[in-house]
Amino acid sequence: MIVVLSITLTGCKSNKPEEISNSAAPIVPSGAIAIVTPVPTPIPQENALKGYLFTEETGLLFISWTEQQQELNGTMQRTSKSKEKIETESYPFTGGVSDKNISLNFQGGIFSGLNGITITGTFDKGSLTLYFPNQKDGSLLPASFTVATVDDYNQAVSILRNEIEQSKALAAKQKEAEEQELANKKQQSAVEHANQRLSEAIQLLIKNMESNKNIAKEFEAVFQSYEQHWGEMKKHKQDLLNAAKVRPFNFDQLYIVQDKLYILGNDEYQIQNDAYQIGNVEYDFSNYLDALKSQGEGIRLGWEQLQTAAAQNSSGTPLPKYTEVEVNGYMENLEQELTEVESTLLEKKKSASVYDEKAKNLLQEMTDYVDGLVAVEDE
Repeated sequence: MIVVLSITLTGCKSNKPEEISNSAAPIVPSGAIAIVTPVPTPIPQENALKGYLFTEETGLLFISWTEQQQELNGTMQRTSKSKEKIETESYPFTGGVSDKNISLNFQGGIFSGLNGITITGTFDKGSLTLYFPNQKDGSLLPASFTVATVDDYNQAVSILRNEIEQSKALAAKQKEAEEQELANKKQQSAVEHANQRLSEAIQLLIKNMESNKNIAKEFEAVFQSYEQHWGEMKKHKQDLLNAAKVRPFNFDQLYIVQDKLYILGNDEYQIQNDAYQIGNVEYDFSNYLDALKSQGEGIRLGWEQLQTAAAQNSSGTPLPKYTEVEVNGYMENLEQELTEVESTLLEKKKSASVYDEKAKNLLQEMTDYVDGLVAVEDE
């Protein structure tokens, strides 16, 4: 590759038209891709402006000059393409030609990359070869130019410009495709996430209901204890009444009756402890109800998210894992469970309060009864 980037050159010399038209096509340096240019129209006038064009994939060099007494005065136009635009630089030069040798002394330009540099080459039968220094290793790289007109140069520039437009269009299309692919992935990911969220909410509900389907049995042990203590309380009441019927009813017998009342007090205390145990079960029930409601809300939100994600998923995959009928079925089961648990809780609380009230009243009744007893002194 030559020192400057993609380039186009056009050069002029006071050669005869037949020498220009019969010149052999020059060879483009290795690594360069030549742009095909139309066959130039010879310019018959002596010392008329002629040009030479060098092309490669990334740009053009167009070199032209006028000659008087083998002294040259001209300009090299460099045109290169970037990703989005055409860049052009001009390098004025003086030089000379002797036999088949040519030398160009560059004197600066818009960008002074060639300022003060002399480029040599050969010029024969309308072909021009210049040797540009390689900035990497100092070697000379040949660049072969073809005779061309300004129109040829403009056409080559137009080709570069079209390539840029095509490249920009392709880049825009690729970007659009990438953005669409990214959007599709986001949409698909949203459906996957919504499927997972809804599935987790449903599985959590199923697990919770399965592990607590016999939650009402927690009341059984407590009510068995209630019934046991209530039975003992009724028996101890009868023991108290029997003791109160003993005659003579002296102070010793009164102490026995009072001891029976103390036992009834212990019975009532045990029933109060049963009420405490009922409170623990009620607490478990309340937690279970709260969990059911939370899981129901999770299912509702998960279903809404899944519906939204599926509607926005233009690819159509993955599909929603659940249907509306299935989700409604889970929600109906949930509502039924809530109703049953709340009903059971209310029923058991009422039953427990009956035991509490009966025990309290029985103890008060026996307390009043014992307080009304009068013992007789022994004779």
